[in-house]
Amino acid sequence: MSDSKEIPEAEEPPRRRTLTEDDDRSYVRADFQTRVVKTDEATKMIWMELVPDPRRYREVVSNGKKLWLDKYSNDALTEEFLADMARQFRGMPLSHLPRHIDDAVAYTNDRRRALEVEMETGEHIPPLEKFERHPVLATTPAKRSMTFLSIDICDSTALQARIGGAFDQCFQVFFREMANAVAVFSGRIFKATGDGLIAYIDTPSINTQCDAAIDMGLTLLRVLKDAVNPALERAGLPPLQMRVGAEHGLARVKLLSVPSIELAAPEIAADALNRAVKVEKTCATNTFRIGEALYRRIHVQWLERAELTTSDISAAIGLENYKIYSIE
Repeated sequence: MSDSKEIPEAEEPPRRRTLTEDDDRSYVRADFQTRVVKTDEATKMIWMELVPDPRRYREVVSNGKKLWLDKYSNDALTEEFLADMARQFRGMPLSHLPRHIDDAVAYTNDRRRALEVEMETGEHIPPLEKFERHPVLATTPAKRSMTFLSIDICDSTALQARIGGAFDQCFQVFFREMANAVAVFSGRIFKATGDGLIAYIDTPSINTQCDAAIDMGLTLLRVLKDAVNPALERAGLPPLQMRVGAEHGLARVKLLSVPSIELAAPEIAADALNRAVKVEKTCATNTFRIGEALYRRIHVQWLERAELTTSDISAAIGLENYKIYSIE
C-alpha cells in the first residue's frame, strides 16, 4: 500500500451514518487482499493474512493514528476496527454461493446457438450446466437479509398491441432464459410479473449475495443482447429491450395460509424488494441500476464500474437523499 498521508489534527475521520434497521446505512463493507498462511485438512481450518485492498483504501494519519480511508464511502477504518473484525472472523465458517459458469460470454454463446436451433425446430435445448431444482421459498429464518432484482421488458404493452400473440412466444423465450441466467448465480425466481420477473438471492453471507447480484444483473443484459434477441430476429420476431434494478435489505418471509381451501403461500415483505422495482423504473433501455444499500455492500471491482445517477426516488420511498447507481 502507498505511504500514509498526514491529515490535519483538527480534521475528524469520517463518521458512518446510522439510520433505521431497514435502511441500514451503517453497514461497512471491507475489502481485503488475502494470502493463505496455512491450512489444516483435519480440522478444515484456514489461516489467512488480510491487507486492506489499495483499490479501495488509502492510508492516512489523523491525531497520530493510522486510518484506511474508503475512497468510495468515505468510511475510515481504524486499526482497532480491523483487529476487532479479525477477532470476529476467528472460527467463522466460510459461506459459498455456487456460480455454475466460468465465463458469461461462453455461456451466452452456447445459449444463442441453442435458441437458434429451437427457433427452427421447436425443440428446446436446456443449458449444458446442471442447476439445482428450484426450491420453495424458505420461511425460516423469518427475518433475514436478501437481495432482489426486478427485470422488466420495456414498452411491453405497445409491443403486445403490435405483434399480438407472437408476444407470448417472445416472452416464453425471454422468461426461460432470464430464469436460467438467475440460476447460474444460485438465484431464485420469486414471481413472474406479466412482462418480467422478480428474482432474489438468499444466502447467509451478505457480501456474497450482493456481489452475485451485480454479476447476475450484468449477465442478464448480456444474455438478452447476445442470445435471446439474435435468436428472435432470426425467427422473424422483434428483439426485446429490458431494464434491471436491484437492491439489498432486510426481508420478512411469512407463510400466508387459508386452511379451509388448503392454501399455503410463502410471501416476502421487504422495502428492498419495493425499492428494486422503483430503481428499475428509472433505468434507460437495456441498463442496470442499483440502490444505495446494495452499492454499500459490493466489492471494489464492482464499485469501479458504478456511477452515481441523477435519478431521485427519495420522496417515493420515504428516505432522504437516497442514491441510485448505474453499473456497466
